[in-house]
Amino acid sequence: MWRIWPGEDGNLPLAGEDDGRRTARAICVSDGEAQAIIAADIVAQNKLVTIVNGVKIPDALAKRDDIQPLRILAVSRYDHQKNPDLMMEIAFALTNLRPFHLTVLGTGERLDEMRARVKAEGLEDKIDLHGGVPDARPFMRQAKVFLSTSRWEGMPLAVLEAMSEGLCVVATDVVGNRDLIVNGQTGFLFDDAAGALGHLSSLGPEQIVTIGTAGRRFVEQGYSVQAMAQATYAVLWDVASGRAG
Repeated sequence: MWRIWPGEDGNLPLAGEDDGRRTARAICVSDGEAQAIIAADIVAQNKLVTIVNGVKIPDALAKRDDIQPLRILAVSRYDHQKNPDLMMEIAFALTNLRPFHLTVLGTGERLDEMRARVKAEGLEDKIDLHGGVPDARPFMRQAKVFLSTSRWEGMPLAVLEAMSEGLCVVATDVVGNRDLIVNGQTGFLFDDAAGALGHLSSLGPEQIVTIGTAGRRFVEQGYSVQAMAQATYAVLWDVASGRAG
């Protein structure tokens, strides 16, 4: 069994000479990822199967009040893929457009640098670069909007978890995110800071609830841990029994 990892630019590496031939099945976590693998000619299309990531879906949504400012959450790393520079660009500009509070969970080599930038802007009361936590769910239940600035994804677990908790997701229009989000229906997609600010600055309470509820329903329909485990077991059984050739 082997896995294909994107490089720092998000591009898939070339497979070894025999990798594609030796592989009975290759599991992709999204249709967008499968299309990228096909385009890169890494594994034959007839050997690919898409099994989307699954998450635990809570039985009920947390009750959220309408108290301002708008509470925004991000779960990220301070590296090239997660694009913390774009996160900061959006947050700094949003201070001129509406009251908000942004909490960013996660670690990475650039965390101290980003904290220094927030301090230099005098925005420590609006932007909390919280660091790593063992479980993001309690923070999700206190937020209303989830922000993702990734340059690429496969099938983002943090976005799935946020949708399962009824958050309104605002995310970059990249593979993985666009597999989950129908723009304006189950979340919002953007290409740059201006696009993100257009969504974040105009969101109202009713729209947040409507989009968050639609996103939760979307995840309920096929992104549970149980569905992922059952589909994975079926593929592994086919390979072990020799039925995948």
